[in-house]
Parts: sequence; C-alpha cells; structure tokens
Amino acid sequence: MHEKTPKDHPEEALQHVLYEIEMALETVQAVAKTPRGWQHSAFLESFLIHIRCLEEFFTDPAGTPRPDDMRPRDFVSDWVEKSVEHPEVKRMHKEVAHLTYSRKRHVLDGAWSLGPTARPVFEECESFLSAVAGISNLMSFGDNMVEVLKLRLGLAQYLRPVALGSHSALSSSKGCTGPAAPQTGQTGFTGPYPSGGVGPPH
Repeated sequence: MHEKTPKDHPEEALQHVLYEIEMALETVQAVAKTPRGWQHSAFLESFLIHIRCLEEFFTDPAGTPRPDDMRPRDFVSDWVEKSVEHPEVKRMHKEVAHLTYSRKRHVLDGAWSLGPTARPVFEECESFLSAVAGISNLMSFGDNMVEVLKLRLGLAQYLRPVALGSHSALSSSKGCTGPAAPQTGQTGFTGPYPSGGVGPPH
C-alpha cells in the first residue's frame, strides 16, 4: 500500500509557500520601521533569507533538484519555471546564509538594493498566487483562500510603480553581514546595518 507523503498533499504544503511570501512582505516593512541596531539587522537578514527561499522555489535548478524540494509545478501542473537566478541570490548565500570571506569588510562597503531584489520575486509570487487561486482543491483547505487573497492585496501595494520603482525609500539598505566600522569615539558592536527605509509608503 502506497504511503502518502507531504508531496501528496499540495493543499497542506501550500501553507508553507504562503508563509514564506507573508514573511517576505512583513519583514521588508519591519526593516523600514526599525532604527539601526541588532533588531534592524535581524529584520533585514530575515527578509533576505525569505526572498532567497522564494527565489530558489521559482527558479529551475541547474542540477538535479533534491527530492524533497517544493517546486511551483507541484501545485500548478503547467507552471513554467524561470531559468535565470537573480544575481543577488549568490550574494545572499555568501553574505547572509554562510560565514565566508566574501563578506564586505565594513558595512558601508556595499548596499542591498532591496527594491530591485524584491520586485522580480514578488512578481513571481503574484503570478503563482493568481494561478493557485483558481485551483479549488488548494483553496478549499483551511484558510488558504483567505491567505491568498490577503497576500495578493499586500503584493499589489508593493508592485505599484511608486512602491518598488520610483520611490527612493525602497531603493536600498546599506550593509552586509558583518560589523560596522566604528565611528570616532565609538567601541563595540553596533549592528551591521545602518537604518535605511524600505517598504511601501504609509
């Protein structure tokens, strides 16, 4: 007798995808509201990790995918995965997910372009949510329908030109995963990221 696996229950697995999208949306707003310090660093790193997770979910793997990886076509049978990974993903691997010498020496040596990083992923999220919204067995499970509607409304705010395009508050957040260069008369760890506005205007 065939033993069912999580992959046999896409309606349940979908909740994990919805969680990742929700966290990406929530943390990018949290970065905007949080001044420089460890909390700002934590929100920014959380945002980058969730964006990295979604980017890998939507990108066709270069090699053989791991058998337990979720793919969009597990939920939408005719989904076509993109073949080119966002250029910032490699930086997320090196500077956030792993402790490597690729990290910048000081915080001001680099900046995360959060708008250009988030926009293509959020566009994929919107396309995916639009597709799953029309699949009844996915929407009839738990709160999936409500969550999909809520996330699509949130994504609509970010995908407006003023939110991710021309609005300067979402353009970048300076920093990398490493301590900031001390200012004159300053000692100790102050958090790797200076404050920088990200998120839609309120």
